[in-house]
Amino acid sequence: MSDQADYSGHQIELWRMIAADLGLVEGTDYDWECLDWFDMMDNVMKQDGNCTLAIAGIDVTSERILAGLKFSLPVASNGLQVAISGRVPRLTAYSFFEVFEW
Repeated sequence: MSDQADYSGHQIELWRMIAADLGLVEGTDYDWECLDWFDMMDNVMKQDGNCTLAIAGIDVTSERILAGLKFSLPVASNGLQVAISGRVPRLTAYSFFEVFEW
């Protein structure tokens, strides 16, 4: 993608809103560059890299914190969670199926 207007998606639009709130102008104060995952992470973790921001589903790890990365609060969760009612009298590995009993 050569035209910065071509970049889109949830994380791109979220950054555009944050940047606007900060008074940053796209194309003047920041530019987009599409990198593969490993290049992006290597570049943002280097002291002399040209990336100062990475927007992706990036896990918080001790290695990344020790490298000096700062993290926002999560904006999405991509895991599976199962909730079981406290009314289930005996918890087993299959207790979550009980909610499907008619």
